[in-house]
Amino acid sequence: MTDAAAKPPPPPRPAEDPKAALKGVGLMCLAVFLFIMLEMTAKAAADHIPVAQTVWARYFSHLALMTVFLAPRYGKRLVATKRPGLQLARSLFLLTMTGCTFFSLRHLQMVEVTTIGFAAPFFVAALSVPLLGERVGFHRWTAIALGFVGVAIAMRPGLGVFQWASLVILFGAFMNALYLILTRKAKDEDPIVSIYFTSFAGALIMSLIVPFVWVTPSDPMGWVIMVALGLFGGLGHFLLILGHTMAPASLLAPFYYTQLAFSVGVGYAVFGDVPDGFTIAGALIVLASGLYLIYRERKKARA
Repeated sequence: MTDAAAKPPPPPRPAEDPKAALKGVGLMCLAVFLFIMLEMTAKAAADHIPVAQTVWARYFSHLALMTVFLAPRYGKRLVATKRPGLQLARSLFLLTMTGCTFFSLRHLQMVEVTTIGFAAPFFVAALSVPLLGERVGFHRWTAIALGFVGVAIAMRPGLGVFQWASLVILFGAFMNALYLILTRKAKDEDPIVSIYFTSFAGALIMSLIVPFVWVTPSDPMGWVIMVALGLFGGLGHFLLILGHTMAPASLLAPFYYTQLAFSVGVGYAVFGDVPDGFTIAGALIVLASGLYLIYRERKKARA
């Protein structure tokens, strides 16, 4: 082998702008808060419209907002995907995840849905071996195993309070993992096109379903909720993209777990939900495992 000293040194990394990085972190946290507000709105929708109509409103409002703001700039490029089959598969996985999440929110506390939903990164790490050909070492497998232990504690299997809605959101987390893996495979696509395609496909599919379940809201709050679903989702995704243009993903990734704190606060303030010991213990294990998994990913990237 060639001696390491004979290899040319790697090119220096571009210096990060501390102010831009700080703005990126702030935008990431704001985006995560908007996603929690989206879940809060979906949970509140239970008193007004069925689940399928809630999912339709989330996608249709999101699509309308993106079209208004992006169409003048992008035009036909918004749907100019080079991999339509892959984009359609991504959209179906994300749509299924959204339906599972909105359904579970009607039966579980927000923090329970958030905690169990965090199984997605562990599914991604495990599935990256057969689907992406990546190697997962002992440390990452340990973090994955502990993450699933935390999720299992939050689900409380074998106890009287265990609900099958927990299995629904766990399946949703698996669908989210497949969506994220296909997103990696679509890395050669314009991110704006990818996001717009998921909104377009979701709105189109749900528009074929919603006439069979449509319930006209009996009060103005129902209409407000339907618009807010798209507003929170669309603005959250926009800020998420903007944040990643200002700071590297490795810096922003840990702040995604602020969802746990936001879900506890919003759930208590709006619905009076107080998480029990099992949920708190499971959430802390999931948080620690997720952050350690991120740490190992960053260490692997640097190596």
